Order: sequence, then C-alpha cells, then structure tokens
Amino acid sequence: MAMTPQNLVGVLKRHRLWVNQQRGGARADLSRADISGLDLRGVVLHAAKLLGARLCGCILSHADLGAADLFTADLSGADLTNADLGDSDLRGADLSGAKLHGAVLRGADLRGGTMLDAGGGAGTTTIHSTLRGAEMQEAVLVDANAAGADLSLTVMIGADLEGARLEGANLRNSNLSGASIKNAVLTGADLCGADLSGACLEGADLTGASLEGADLRDARIDGASLRGAILSDAKIDEAAMAAADTDAATVLPSGDGDPVDDLHERLATHKLWLETQGAQGTRLVLPHADLGSFNLAGATLSGALLAGAVLSGADLRGAELVLADLSGATLRNADLGGANLEGCNLSGADLTGATLTQARLGELEVLGSDGAPTGRQWPANLSGATLVQARLDMADLRKTVLVGADLSGADLENADLADARIDGARLHGAKLAGTLLAGQGARKAG
Repeated sequence: MAMTPQNLVGVLKRHRLWVNQQRGGARADLSRADISGLDLRGVVLHAAKLLGARLCGCILSHADLGAADLFTADLSGADLTNADLGDSDLRGADLSGAKLHGAVLRGADLRGGTMLDAGGGAGTTTIHSTLRGAEMQEAVLVDANAAGADLSLTVMIGADLEGARLEGANLRNSNLSGASIKNAVLTGADLCGADLSGACLEGADLTGASLEGADLRDARIDGASLRGAILSDAKIDEAAMAAADTDAATVLPSGDGDPVDDLHERLATHKLWLETQGAQGTRLVLPHADLGSFNLAGATLSGALLAGAVLSGADLRGAELVLADLSGATLRNADLGGANLEGCNLSGADLTGATLTQARLGELEVLGSDGAPTGRQWPANLSGATLVQARLDMADLRKTVLVGADLSGADLENADLADARIDGARLHGAKLAGTLLAGQGARKAG
C-alpha cells in the first residue's frame, strides 16, 4: 500500500498527539504501507502499527520505534543509528544490512513468529527474523529474544547482549569482539567462525553450540556452560576453559549411541517443535553434520538448521524442507524428487547431480498473526548454488533466486522459472525444452 507524503505527514502528526495524549491524536496504523527510502530521522512512531510495512532504505536514525508492531516489516538497509526499538515486535522482520549503531533493542522480540502458508493453505510454519550483515556496534540487546534469528555476518563489536535469548540463532562469522554476552542463552547456536575475542560470556549457556573456528581469545567464560559444544579449531585460552563447565564438551559432534536412532529421535522432537510452534520439542540444529546416504524420504525438516551439512546421496524424496537453512550444504547426487523446498536457503549449496524432479522451490507468502496476508513473500534462495547436471525437470522454480547459480548441463525440461532471478546464472548445455524461462541476465555459455 503506497502512501503519499501528504498523508504520511498527517498520520505522523496525529500519532505524536496520541503519544502525548493530546486532543486530536490517533495511533498511527501504517500496516503494509510502502514508505521505502524516506528520510524519517527522529520520527516518533512509539507503539505504532507497522505490521508488514516496507521501510527498506529509510533513514530512521534517532527514531522512537519503542513498543512498535513491526511484525514482518522490511527494514533491510535502513539506517537505525541510535534508534529506540525497545520492546518492539520484530518477529519475522528483515533487518539485513541495516545500520543499528548504538540502537536500543532492549526486550525486543526477534523470534520467528511469522506464520506462513506452506504450500496451499493446509500447513503453516515459521520464518525467522534476519539481521544478516547488520552493523550493530554498541547496540543494546539486553533481554532481547532472538531465538532462531539470522545474525550471521553481523558486526556487534562492544554490543550488550546480557540475558538475551539466542537459542538456535545463526551467528556464523559474526564479530562480537568485546561484547557483553553475560548470562545469555545460546543453546544450539551456530557461532562457527565468530569473533568472540575479549567478549564476556560469564554464565552464558552455550550447551550444544557450534564454535568451530571461533576466536575466544581473552574471552571471559567463567561459569559458562560448554557442555556438548563443538570446539574444533576454536582459538581459546586453556585457563579460560578451566573456568567453564566443559564436562561433556567435545571437539566433534557426540558419537554416543547409534547415529541413525539419534537422528530419528531428533526428527521426532523437531516435528513436535513445529506442531506446537516452539512451545514443545526442539528445533533440529545440526550444522556441518554428516548425514550422507541417510534415508530421509518424507521427513519433516521445515525450519531446520542444516547449514554446511553433508547430505551427499541422501534420500530426501517428498521431504518437507520449507524455510530450512541448507546454505553451503553438500547435496551431491541427493534425491529431492517431489520435495517441498519453498523459502529454503540453499545459497552456495553443492547440488551437483542431484535430483529435484517435480520439487517445489518457489516462494512463500508471509501471513500475519491474524492469518491475513502481509504482502511479503519469501523466495527459495539458490544464489551461487552448484546445480551442474542436476535434474530439475517439471520443478516449480517460480520467483526462485538463482543469481550466479551454475546450471550447466542441468535438465530443466518443462520446469517453471517464471519471474525467477537468474542474473549471472550459467545455463551452458542445459536442457530447456518446454521450460517457462522468463528472466534476464542468464549466461548460456562461458
């Protein structure tokens, strides 16, 4: 919903009166409004309704967005320097690439609370908030809830995350040097390659977290739980390790018990997690796990974190992988025939020789907490993926992101690529008979 500048000025004036409890005031309702790219520095939108609003690229420095309803809002690339987002509802919001220097997100809700239509209306699942690549130096996230959020590649130097909930969050390759993460909950979080040098992790719960290649030099981890954590190739001081609870810590994933039985148990608890919207069960978090050649046909893996996992030769026919994170995963010769991969993140994945016949790789429509459309869509992401000699015949690839993907020699006969983003994709030798190919920038040779 586009809004004229004149209408917006009126809405903001009435909202300021409402905030100050003055006559003529009215709470701003900019739900699903498109006000992208505007200069709104210092704006007062405290407790405003901004559900599904498009604010991408806006200048919102020093803005008051405290307690605002920003459910599924698009704030990608926005300048939120020193903005107040305390106690705001940011579930399912897109803050990728945003500037949040000194921003206050105390008590903000960044959980994955967005309900999505998972393929026709019957099933629903959850989409996670993303702050990927955001600049968050000195930001305040005390007591914020960012469980399951994507915080990969974020810069949080000196940020305050004391008491924050980050269970299952993706903090891969983030810079948290000098940050205060005291008493935070990071169970099952992905901190591979993260810079935690000089950070305070006293009392933090890192049970089962992945810290492969992380830099923990000079970090304070007194009383932190590292039970079951993956610490291979991590840089960490021996003296610091002695002050943490490491009774069950291991440099490799636990090999106790039969791995297949353990996986089946994890799948059962993950399914319960989905069915109860996180109230029960546990999200499947197995980054870099070796699941090659396992039979996962028909498995419920929607929303699972399997980034970097090895699934070469795996049987995933008919599997539900809606919004699963398989970025950088190895799926060579895997069978994904008929699988539901809508909204799935397969960026940088290796799908050489994989079978995706009749697979669904389109986009999902984001629904609000009331079940109404928000106007946002979440496409499957295969940017930079390798699909050489892959079978994609009769696959649904509508609006899929295939930027820079290598589809050389792939079978795309009768596939639907309407409105797919194929800029820079390689299609040399690909079979395209009957393919609906509506896009620009594909390279068929070279």
